Amino acid sequence: MIDNTIVPQETNSVSSILRGVDLNLLTIFEVVMQERNMTRAAKVLGMSQPAVSNAIARLKDVFNDELFIRHGRGIQPTSRAEVLFSSINNALNLVRDELPNVPFTPESSTRNYSVSMRATLQSESTTRLVRDVSLLAPNVSLNISMLHDQELSFMVDKTIKKKDFYVDFSPILMKGYRNTLLSSDELVVISSTAHSRLSCFSSLNLSDMMGEQFVLHPAILDMVAKSEGEECVGRGAHVCHSIQDLVTIVANTQLVSIVPRRAAELANLTLDINIVPCPIKDSTIKTYLSWHTDKDRDAGHVWMRDQFQHVFNKQMVMTV
Repeated sequence: MIDNTIVPQETNSVSSILRGVDLNLLTIFEVVMQERNMTRAAKVLGMSQPAVSNAIARLKDVFNDELFIRHGRGIQPTSRAEVLFSSINNALNLVRDELPNVPFTPESSTRNYSVSMRATLQSESTTRLVRDVSLLAPNVSLNISMLHDQELSFMVDKTIKKKDFYVDFSPILMKGYRNTLLSSDELVVISSTAHSRLSCFSSLNLSDMMGEQFVLHPAILDMVAKSEGEECVGRGAHVCHSIQDLVTIVANTQLVSIVPRRAAELANLTLDINIVPCPIKDSTIKTYLSWHTDKDRDAGHVWMRDQFQHVFNKQMVMTV
């Protein structure tokens, strides 16, 4: 029987191009991107410097881009190279982690992890995470960015690149994502020690709160509104996405805020603020780590998940 199946020209062309590319060049590109120096990259790869330069020259033809330009004593990747590195690095890591009997060794890994984290969580947690990872895996890098609600809404679009980790007050409940609880804290009300009315308060009720003007992180504003209604903090509450800026505003104005206790106690070390329990019904705030299920078997990803747990568990112990 004659097979009359027609292969689309575009698919056939892409396959032909891929077969003509030496995929070993991608591992060389990855190391050059990490080292930003041809000589150091050659040493890491166990190759001669001319051989590495030749490999990059071949990739320039493949991608029709210079990829690297001279910068000081090293080289600087082009914007095209930066975009390529993200995808190539992720793809190579997935291949490595599927190979049998290849353990993840943090001491020698050069992996880059992308993390989106709520601004409220970024200060102490980020410091501890970067410090611990640097000690255990000196060549591993973290790309930590602020998590926005807009990013979460974009995640339903399959064309949006998935981050390695998301750290937020809510778990990601979309199909294909896993979540684990990192920590739990209580919300407290903070005000300046010079506040005209609240400076001597050791406790508050809802009616006390309703008479004040608030500045709140949007995620906490949403929590309070769901628990007690928007009228609890007034419909004209100011919004601030940075917890550091928020507590500074409170310490220097007559505005009041609601923040996690740990954040309030850290701020109180350098700022004059009054801290009292928050009287809303649900005053517990939780922090979750979320990731896509395609990372489940990734040994390097499992290792980094353990680092998150370690950092947040240590933070919880210090808080108690």
